[in-house]
Amino acid sequence: MRDALRAAVIEFNRFPEDEFLYHRQRMDLLLNVPSLVAHSALRYASWRQAIADFVAERTGLDPEDLVPQTVGWAMLSASLAAYEQWLRHDDADLLELLGRSLRLIANGFDLTDVSLTRGDTAPGGALE
Repeated sequence: MRDALRAAVIEFNRFPEDEFLYHRQRMDLLLNVPSLVAHSALRYASWRQAIADFVAERTGLDPEDLVPQTVGWAMLSASLAAYEQWLRHDDADLLELLGRSLRLIANGFDLTDVSLTRGDTAPGGALE
């Protein structure tokens, strides 16, 4: 299920290269302009619910149960964290960041499968 979710989120965020700058500008506005942040929260609720419905269908749980809702929130949080990094660093690859962020939560924050780069390390060289 986690591989299917990760693949779906990555594919959902794939866009043609000629739309790269437009997409970056759009996401910058959606994540940083207060009125658009509020509007985005409504859109994110639908996005999270689609994830929760997927999880519920595969686990036999109700979509409103804790597990499907937690997965929906976690997937959205990981996606938004990747987008914020993408917007901060002009040379960043969005799909790579999404993959790393989603692997991090899928692995229970085990850093073995996630490379640490730019700003990810704490004193001593690892996330604490």
